[in-house]
Amino acid sequence: MEEQNITEEKDPKTVRFSDAAWFKPGLDVIIGGVGSIGSHLAYFLARQGCVLHLFDMDVVEEVNLGGQLHTSIYQGILKTNSTVQFLNEYAPNTKVTEYTKYEESSIYSKYMFSCFDNMVARRVMFENWKKAKNPDKIFIDGRMGAESAQLFLVTPDKIEQYEKELFEDSAVPDAPCTYKSTTHCGSLLASLMVAGFNNHFANQVSRVPYRTVPFKTEINLQLFQFNMI
Repeated sequence: MEEQNITEEKDPKTVRFSDAAWFKPGLDVIIGGVGSIGSHLAYFLARQGCVLHLFDMDVVEEVNLGGQLHTSIYQGILKTNSTVQFLNEYAPNTKVTEYTKYEESSIYSKYMFSCFDNMVARRVMFENWKKAKNPDKIFIDGRMGAESAQLFLVTPDKIEQYEKELFEDSAVPDAPCTYKSTTHCGSLLASLMVAGFNNHFANQVSRVPYRTVPFKTEINLQLFQFNMI
């Protein structure tokens, strides 16, 4: 009998990581905010076959072009639509749905990513995620500055711990508008958010927590420090 070429049966676009424990095309994920973090995150998750639900009410402005995955030809259109058009070229066949503002009445799921630039939207999304009735759910929150970031990987056992990290926007010192965002920091944080998600999913598949899923990671690029809690 002629030996079957297994790789010919797999999608050539994902065959290089198709044996990864976390690889499962078609996972539905919700991304809140497709700016400095979320625009990169949408691209990374699309490349591994996720079905995307994107929320953002803002339009692309010239000031966004230095730190977000949007280009000048999409200035003036919604960031969600800009992201969809980018994915059409760089991650074709991605299933994606666009929404505007994330509200209490918005959809929620067991896999949610918060990439908002304000605590109000972050809290609304988190409260909705808590409604999801699934023990394997995870809420992933990314916060960043120009050269610093925080990453939270919130599983059901970490809800109370995470709630202590939700404070009013007024409690956060506002950085100068000329030192708020960089492409490399946003892309790095988005990459770590995907890695944390994949580790969590791999642990759920195996039912053995062999991969690290830290609750909180502090990133300081000036000192090149990565501190996990």
